[in-house]
Amino acid sequence: MKKSMITVFICFLFTALFFFVAQNPLNPEENDFHDGTEFRLGLIAPLTGTHQNGGLRMERGVELAVNTINDSVGIDGTKINLLVLNDANDPAVCREVAKNLILKEKVDALIGPYSSECCLAIMDIVNEYQVPLITPVAMADKIIQGDDYIFRNTLSCTMAWDKINAFANQRAKEYTLLEGFGARTIGILWQNDAWGFEMQRKVISDLQNLRRSAAVIFSESFELGTEDFSYHYRKYKDNFPDVIYAISSGDESINLVIDGREAGYAGLFFGEGGFNYSSFDKELGKLADGCLFSSQWHPSFSTPMSDVFVKSYTQEYDDTPDMFAAICYEAVYILKNSVFRIKDSIGSESFREDLRSELAIPKQIDGISGKISFDSNGQCDRPMFILQKRWTGKNIQSFIIYPEKYSQGEMKWNFNLQ
Repeated sequence: MKKSMITVFICFLFTALFFFVAQNPLNPEENDFHDGTEFRLGLIAPLTGTHQNGGLRMERGVELAVNTINDSVGIDGTKINLLVLNDANDPAVCREVAKNLILKEKVDALIGPYSSECCLAIMDIVNEYQVPLITPVAMADKIIQGDDYIFRNTLSCTMAWDKINAFANQRAKEYTLLEGFGARTIGILWQNDAWGFEMQRKVISDLQNLRRSAAVIFSESFELGTEDFSYHYRKYKDNFPDVIYAISSGDESINLVIDGREAGYAGLFFGEGGFNYSSFDKELGKLADGCLFSSQWHPSFSTPMSDVFVKSYTQEYDDTPDMFAAICYEAVYILKNSVFRIKDSIGSESFREDLRSELAIPKQIDGISGKISFDSNGQCDRPMFILQKRWTGKNIQSFIIYPEKYSQGEMKWNFNLQ
């Protein structure tokens, strides 16, 4: 009798469990949509750790765009619900953050992350759960792989490098970073990650193809978070290059220049991402004089979107915006315009796929730095600028020197190249 009752009880439990699972599936993919009353947008950014400065700019740019849109009419009446999570610039943390936003928060789309390392770490997750992602910062070539859910409104490493080298057509017969600046030798300091490695390899490869490998005095990596670069300068004090190419996307750029000048380096610094920070100019002051850097946007460049953005950002944060904030701001509007065209699909099971299809349509749009275009793989093409920092006696100002049609003056150089 007892055995029969136990058997009946066990059968009852299994039956109850069966109906519970049927109504509450364990697979999050099958119960992964919200009610469609809002557009849920996730931002992944490094709000702590290395690249914290860049992460803050990302958050500000996205937040400003979302608030501006919501304070108007939203997306034809649909408000944007922004959810921001910190990946601390750690690929493992970034994977957990992406899963959280997709499976728990049920976001419709993602913006971020900051670094190529983190973006590469979540590509499989984004594609597995079929959530469109726009990355406004990460530039590694292999991020864009074709018909998937990854889109990018920043240039790839190769595209950016080709545009920088187009400067040579105006200034030199062969090579931007040498003849373009009246130099003979070059040294490279690059951050040890996917983006840094790709960018320094392009310089090395270019000079090998030109049979000019001897022009490279050194190519040395540094770890993110490095504060003291004096070791690198001591090694080459008796053979400084004319140009130091600083491939740094973070605050390391500041100490890299300070330590170089203190070590007696009087040559040219040509920098990447970290040279765009407003903190770079504030902390270096006169030491930033003459530094050149590449950028896909700068406050001195005027377009309708850029003018509105600069005014709104300055009023909201009492700070000068940089490229990272600007292109993240632009990314929100790219999503907004795409969602508007498929707004009737919001909240449906097909919405993410409809959004992906809409984003994948090749198009040209008015972006924050003028006309930008997207191919069918989701990769944008946009202007690239070379700017020079100049000390006014009170502060640092930056002037576009390339492309010539946007030029705000000739390049000036006050250091004596060795």
